[in-house]
Amino acid sequence: MLLPYDPFGYNRIIYTVKNKCLEEPEMAYDDGVLNLFLFTGGKVGTVPQPLKELLRYIENTTWQNAVNDSLREIQTMVDKVKHEETAIVVYMRGLIRDQLIKNEGRQEGLQEGLKECLFSILSDLGSIPENVLAQINDEDDTDILNQWIKLAARSDSMEEFTQKISS
Repeated sequence: MLLPYDPFGYNRIIYTVKNKCLEEPEMAYDDGVLNLFLFTGGKVGTVPQPLKELLRYIENTTWQNAVNDSLREIQTMVDKVKHEETAIVVYMRGLIRDQLIKNEGRQEGLQEGLKECLFSILSDLGSIPENVLAQINDEDDTDILNQWIKLAARSDSMEEFTQKISS
């Protein structure tokens, strides 16, 4: 795994991690699986020069860091893709899609947080009727959820809150 940050905090260029049995740490276990973590900014450890060059290039992808034939070939492809209109469109679509997914996740998190807040306030008023629970769980409009939180905070009883949201 190539990483722009140090996953373990030892400033190593490479970390090699093997599987082991957590319940029996001294038990011999070798499934042959090795996980390699390559920290692009690492300074500690000895690795082959081509790998150091690759990591430096990945950290800062420029012609200046394309110091061997393989990296120059990659840089040529990078430059070509950067100037190819269809690649830019595909990249931008992906960026927009990722942003929409992130925003959707934030919206869902906000809705869940507002519902939890509302449930917390209502639980101080007594047992929450099933129909009110269902109504709150079905509501996705954050403005309405915010209004209900204010109504719940100003209500003296569950009955009063139920009447306020019904009108």
